[in-house]
Amino acid sequence: MHLADLMKNRGKIIAVDTDPSRLKELTVRAKRAGTGIVTAVPRKDFDPKRYDGRADVVLVDAPCSGSGTIRRNPALKWSIREEEVARFAGRQLDLLNLYAPLVKRGGRLVYSTCSLFQSENEAVVGRFLSCHAGFRSVDVTGTIPWAVEKGAHDTLTLLPHRHPTDGFFIAVMERP
Repeated sequence: MHLADLMKNRGKIIAVDTDPSRLKELTVRAKRAGTGIVTAVPRKDFDPKRYDGRADVVLVDAPCSGSGTIRRNPALKWSIREEEVARFAGRQLDLLNLYAPLVKRGGRLVYSTCSLFQSENEAVVGRFLSCHAGFRSVDVTGTIPWAVEKGAHDTLTLLPHRHPTDGFFIAVMERP
């Protein structure tokens, strides 16, 4: 809903997810908010090739270990396994590779997780950029000045012990 608000309810937002219940909830919330620009599409029905080079912004809110939410769920720290984190990192890179072609020239690819592990964050962005010369990192650390934890590739990490939020990672890459 925040994206629709930022866009002043103009344009088009296509929300893609593998979980139909999330899409159903989004559809209900969008209708209640009077937002007519959100279209919810199950991943199995979404054809990325149909949108090649057409998106101003693609947000990949990637599935992750959730390590940034340990403050709210302390038991999580005992259940996260190294091999699970490695699987998430592979899946995250796959998602960036899948959705990057949708970004038009001058557009942006935004990558975010609620993980604090470098292997799910900076390492994924670094691997993506090393394979995609058509993208460059954009410095996002100035967007939330009070929360700057500048990482590699000008990324931003919000830390629960320093910022009034869960842990998050944000990277923005532009296709010049």
